[in-house]
Amino acid sequence: MQLDKVHMQEYDISNQSPFELSDENIEAQIEGIVCQFEALREENIMLLESIGEKDKIIEMHQEELDKFLR
Repeated sequence: MQLDKVHMQEYDISNQSPFELSDENIEAQIEGIVCQFEALREENIMLLESIGEKDKIIEMHQEELDKFLR
């Protein structure tokens, strides 16, 4: 799951000073950051699985190549 710019802008309060932020705004900012980290974690898991699958394919092709070259 990737966060699009619209979703990320929902939590963008960078134009406000820390003293202008309400507790609600701070909590929303924290929630947005947590959501971004969760999305990144899920994406990393998918990428690691994909890398593992591709490593297996590479290993299989390497074994086939080794047999062919003998």
